[in-house]
Amino acid sequence: MPPNILLLVIDTSRADIFYELMDSGELTAIQRIASEGRVYENAISNSCWTLPSHASIFTGQRVHDHETHAGNKRFDAAHPLPDMLSKSGYRTLGISGNVWISSEFGFDTGFDNLTRDFDLFWSGGDLSKVYNANGLFESVSAFFDLVDFKTALPTLGNGIYAKLGRSDKGAHNTTRRTVRWLQNDAEQQQPFFYFINYLEPHLPYKPQKEYAQRFLPDDVSYEDAIGIEQNPWEYVTGYQEYNEKTFDIFRSLYKAELSYVDDNISKIVTALKNEDLYEDTSILIVGDHGENIGDHDLMDHQYSLYQSLVNVPLIMKSEEIDPGWTKEPVEIRDLYPSVMDLAGIPIRQDSSVSQRSLINENTRTFAVSEYKAPQPSMESLHDKVGDDIPTQEKLDRTYRAIQGNGWKLIEGSDEVTELYNLNSDPLETSDVSTRNPEKVDELKAELDDREVPVEYRNTDTHNASSVTEQRLKDLGYI
Repeated sequence: MPPNILLLVIDTSRADIFYELMDSGELTAIQRIASEGRVYENAISNSCWTLPSHASIFTGQRVHDHETHAGNKRFDAAHPLPDMLSKSGYRTLGISGNVWISSEFGFDTGFDNLTRDFDLFWSGGDLSKVYNANGLFESVSAFFDLVDFKTALPTLGNGIYAKLGRSDKGAHNTTRRTVRWLQNDAEQQQPFFYFINYLEPHLPYKPQKEYAQRFLPDDVSYEDAIGIEQNPWEYVTGYQEYNEKTFDIFRSLYKAELSYVDDNISKIVTALKNEDLYEDTSILIVGDHGENIGDHDLMDHQYSLYQSLVNVPLIMKSEEIDPGWTKEPVEIRDLYPSVMDLAGIPIRQDSSVSQRSLINENTRTFAVSEYKAPQPSMESLHDKVGDDIPTQEKLDRTYRAIQGNGWKLIEGSDEVTELYNLNSDPLETSDVSTRNPEKVDELKAELDDREVPVEYRNTDTHNASSVTEQRLKDLGYI
């Protein structure tokens, strides 16, 4: 029987801070998994935010191929990973902490059950049509169109829980439900594919006190740290100033969130071992994108393709992979053929789909990232901060980027070009494009050979349910 597959996406996880915490012994559960698996220290996300990066993981495609991004927020792939696994006999389940990765945006195809972290029950239906209905009669009609006898109570319970609020941002609830499922339902004749998106490192950073105190500077109390307003869009538009001490505090809170996720992963690993499932389960840990915490005068994870956003952690533990560290670049879309290999499913021969299974240590010479449309849009930013945005010219553009052999090129839709020598300048502080025109031309040619476009795309509007819209606002997406 093929192995069980556990895919853990740690949302908003940047590689440098992640590996720093691993090296210092702060991510003990993840470190133990890494010691048994392979670490890809130069894993590159195909985009800088959740929606397009997950679409790349689930399709094996780059963003311009799957076309799921801020200009088109509906995921509508022909052969998504959960569907391929389901058709090959896998049970497929997922819990997503990020509302983008939900049935409302099309990510449920192939899942036996895909629920959000604030759901209490597996079998509840998607309530977005109920939330969007006009008036009581339409709401009731939409509810009964959605459910049957078996799903009515779980759906109603999930709806009440979502409306009344949650005591945790999701990791505790997600882990509790996962452990319970492993204890009661995992041991069957069919292998399982289990997907989790842990949201906690995402803004706003609000870790529990016991975690935050491990990382905060000695002269900063937990109450003072949590009391600082975290205003990413005001900062990037010039309406908010933060000094370096404030960013040190933000980084401490961010690290605390990662530590909290590590403790939750530890509970899942313990459950796998207690149920004698650990040896038969391949574990994949990946960041969907990183985070700017003052880097390049930016916060959150939009409006750029710097390493702080696209260099993400990637760890694979499987009997099919020799332990160790790999320095060569890989793209997170390479997880698609890797999972197919683990499951014994032939990789679809499609030039748009990655054929580079990491099971065979099939790394790359170059890795590509794309940012297709600004998110939040300029209209949303104006609504948040006012009519005058001094930095609008810098923010209102899209990008393509390529890196390999120690060099990285970033090209904007406005033809602004940046070149960095990552060997001597890993933080991308010195643009050397004017001194190296031949290298710029060479890397642009590599992007053109891969047919990676750079044209500007307008941000799409999506009629989200009221609950989803509020969650997106809470997370700063709209």
